[in-house]
Amino acid sequence: MSPVANVFRSTLSAVEVHDSARKHGVADEDIHHSLDHAFAIEDAGEDPDRWLVIGPDRAGNLSRWSS
Repeated sequence: MSPVANVFRSTLSAVEVHDSARKHGVADEDIHHSLDHAFAIEDAGEDPDRWLVIGPDRAGNLSRWSS
């Protein structure tokens, strides 16, 4: 029996980084890297749409974001 690969692809696009996301000194590039390589994206609410994202920054450290 051959192994089955799980494939995950995010469809989030054109993400705007708000000033509040920068208050901890995280570079925009790390935020975008986390989104591009996310392990999990969960719907966190509506009006406006909100998402919880878990993914690595450019150094491989796990990051958690909400939008």
